[in-house]
Amino acid sequence: SGAPTSTNDCFVGDSSCEALCACEDGFLGSSSCGMSTSDFAIKQKFRQKIIEKVGMLVDKEYPTTESLNGWISFLGDATQVREELTESSVEVILNISTLIIRSAADVQMST
Repeated sequence: SGAPTSTNDCFVGDSSCEALCACEDGFLGSSSCGMSTSDFAIKQKFRQKIIEKVGMLVDKEYPTTESLNGWISFLGDATQVREELTESSVEVILNISTLIIRSAADVQMST
């Protein structure tokens, strides 16, 4: 059915198996469980603010080929750590992506 399953064995070379940490209470982090939940929440808030600033830039700056490339780069950098993205961040990312696509179509039409 394609639904994830749980196993205690994950063998080298098995591309269908993904090892994940099971963190102790109060800690998060997909690779090391080395971050407290409060520190992680702070990182998520900062990530959200960065994404919102990219959105403000896209909304305010005049679209040119150069600015479009910059926006795409900024958005890519801001979304690199998927664990730090919240549902709210993802909604903003989708809105920014839509604005970039529309701006790209406008730039292409004007050239």
